[in-house]
Amino acid sequence: MATTVAIPKRVTLEMEIGKALTITASLSPEESISGWTFLFELWKSGKTNTALISKTDDDDITISNSATGVITISFVAEDTEDLDPGRYLWHIERTNAGFETPLAAGVMLLSATKPKN
Repeated sequence: MATTVAIPKRVTLEMEIGKALTITASLSPEESISGWTFLFELWKSGKTNTALISKTDDDDITISNSATGVITISFVAEDTEDLDPGRYLWHIERTNAGFETPLAAGVMLLSATKPKN
C-alpha cells in the first residue's frame, strides 16, 4: 500500500496493523533537500510522547528526489504488529543540527488486519 502527502501539512493516514506501507512525502512548495536528515515518529494519542515507531534516514527514510523535496518512508509489517488498533499521532521533522524543523504532522489510524475471505 502507498500513500502520498504534501508537506507542510496536517494529514490523517490509515494503516492496517501488520501490513507494509510506503508513504511518499513532498515539500510544498518544492525545495531542494540535498543533505537533509529526517526523523519520523509515531506515538499513542493521549498517552505519552514516547515514540512507538521511529524512522530515520539511517534506515527507512530515503530521499526520492532531492531537487524537488520528495522523501519516502517505508514501514514493514513488523513495525505495527505489537500495536493496538486506534488513533496515533505522528510527525516528520528535519534533524540537521541548527536546522531542526517540524515538516508535517497528523493522525494515523491503525486498524486490525482485515481477514482474508
